[in-house]
Amino acid sequence: MAIPEKLLLVSQQFAVSGSRVDKAIEGLTDDDFYRCPETANHMLWLLGHAANSRLGLVFLMGGKDQRPWAG
Repeated sequence: MAIPEKLLLVSQQFAVSGSRVDKAIEGLTDDDFYRCPETANHMLWLLGHAANSRLGLVFLMGGKDQRPWAG
């Protein structure tokens, strides 16, 4: 079964953005994730927001909610 082109594009974008996130958080300490700059939310909030946005896209493409805490 061939993978739809739109799904391949989304997968590629996830890979690219994931590698950028890996570079951005490389070397950060636990405290760094909670440090809040004056003009933005802390890193952990930003990562959670990005993960939630990705999950929303998965749902739009027909993915099933497999989060154990989601009921």
